[in-house]
This record gives sequence, C-alpha cells and structure tokens, in this order.
Amino acid sequence: MKIKFSMEVECWNEDFTEYFLTFKYYDVVIDFDMWLDGMELMTEWYSIEMGRAEVSSDIVDNLERTHANHRITQFFNYAFDMIIPWANDYRPYGVSYIPIPETFNDLIKIKHLKMSVRDNYFSFTLDPEFLIKATAEERRQHMYVLASKTKGLNLQEHGLELLKALFMQ
Repeated sequence: MKIKFSMEVECWNEDFTEYFLTFKYYDVVIDFDMWLDGMELMTEWYSIEMGRAEVSSDIVDNLERTHANHRITQFFNYAFDMIIPWANDYRPYGVSYIPIPETFNDLIKIKHLKMSVRDNYFSFTLDPEFLIKATAEERRQHMYVLASKTKGLNLQEHGLELLKALFMQ
C-alpha cells in the first residue's frame, strides 16, 4: 500500500516565544504493508521517499544560497534508505509491530479482531465483550425502569408475568 502526503513543520524555542524556521516536505510517499498477526499489528516497510523540501526562515541569512532545500531532500531520502532495512531486520516495537491490548481499562475485551486494507482506507472489525459490571444500585434502578415499562408489575411478585410482558411486546 502507498500513502502520499505533504506536510509542514515549524521549529520554535521551548516556550514557543521565538520562531526559528519552517520545513515543508512535499510528495512524501510511504510504501508499506500492514497486517494483523493475532493481536499484533505488523508492518513491512518497502520505501519512504520525499519529492522535495523547502526551508524558510527569517533569522537565517542567505538561506537560498546554501542549497538547503536540496540538502534536506537528500538527507531525508538517504536516511530512510538506511532506516528501512534496519527496521525490517530488527523489527523494533512501535515501528515494525504494535501489540494491541486484549482488554481496555477493564471495560472491553476484544474476542476477535480483523483488519483489511481497502482501496483508500483500513477496515477494522472486532467482536467486543463489555466487562462493565453494574452495581447493586444500578441493577435496582434498571429493574425499576423495566417494571415501569411493563405497566407497574412488581418483579418480586410477578417475575414470570414480567418476563412474558417484556418479550411479548
């Protein structure tokens, strides 16, 4: 799969009171493959290339004579030419694989997860199990709501009638 984009990065001092320069990256193309292996999102990198870059700054004099645009483009492309084989050989966490947790904050457990790559988007499907446990008060409130929906039947006295009324509506 290939993703093509352009982006702009501004460089400021630590407290964002002084602007230094802006990098504009044009026609960045990332070619890679992505798939699920159990509960891990796996990635194989093929290439990352940038068409061209522009550097602009109000504080750097004669920036255009330094050939900064060409140098940034070359550095970007050469760096990724070296990084991609390393990432595919050593498979670092967060770059070549990302483990997906099976539970989220004890709220949801993922029983089944599937991913597919479509023409212009990723499709994720999952079968969740909600682990949220209702408190005694919440259960009491829920039964009150159910009873009010069934015309005031009392759960304690008319349980079977209540069930029939709930499922026969």
